[in-house]
Amino acid sequence: MMISATKRDGALFVPRAIILSFIFCACASVIAQEPTDYGPSFDSLTEEQQKILAPMRERWADMPTQKRERVIKGVTRWQGMSEAERKAARSKMKRWRKLPPEKQQRMLKRLERYRSMTPQQRQRLRQTFRRFKQLPEAERRALRQKWNSSTPRERRELRQRLRERQSPIVE
Repeated sequence: MMISATKRDGALFVPRAIILSFIFCACASVIAQEPTDYGPSFDSLTEEQQKILAPMRERWADMPTQKRERVIKGVTRWQGMSEAERKAARSKMKRWRKLPPEKQQRMLKRLERYRSMTPQQRQRLRQTFRRFKQLPEAERRALRQKWNSSTPRERRELRQRLRERQSPIVE
């Protein structure tokens, strides 16, 4: 059986079968282009991982691959912790959940900024923080108060002075 287009009143008519074939082929090609790799299935996790992640079981199938991998990495880290480390982690998670969403967003932005730093910048930041933590409490409080009462311009100038002080002088 051959299906062909016909002319009626000067217009070209294509039988429905041909139109439906084109639509089917177009849809099939779109579906074929969608990624089908969603990472490890929940059933492929170890028994202990499944036990830890049980609250996520229903959402697991809808999770993107990268998120699944991050969650599995977190579970692996959790499994390697001592009970004291787990207790500290639970406490931190509890504090995190109590934070207002705005503060969580600010902290996430800081973390992203930290992750984008070079190793040398990270090292400098850690050294500066260690020096700050070694200061007496009254001095730390005074520095925080001065920082919080500073204008954005004063803060930029202070940062610049700190960078100049920390950078080795190259002649």
